[in-house]
Amino acid sequence: MKKNMERRLYERKNCAFPIDVDDYEAIFSGNMLNLSLGGACIEKFPGYKPDLDQELILTIPYRSKPGYLVISGKVAWRDPGGFGVRFLKKTADEDERIDLQDFLHLGA
Repeated sequence: MKKNMERRLYERKNCAFPIDVDDYEAIFSGNMLNLSLGGACIEKFPGYKPDLDQELILTIPYRSKPGYLVISGKVAWRDPGGFGVRFLKKTADEDERIDLQDFLHLGA
């Protein structure tokens, strides 16, 4: 466990946010289990097993204001309980970074 924490660039926060995952073929709804500025852990969807390095679009509804955070990422790992998504650098603009910080610190 300590090794995993050492290789992360950003601290992860446990959460239970609803999320939609679009794999460009279908959209799946489920829960995000944790979140950082660099990525997220998504609870496994029944019958869905994303490929490693597969690009996804994550849509996370705000809880304290109208709208959604939409961010792209790639599947970094998967296990029986879910999968990890590493956010793509091209989507990490300043507005999205602020939105992610809201989710991490204020529970957007």
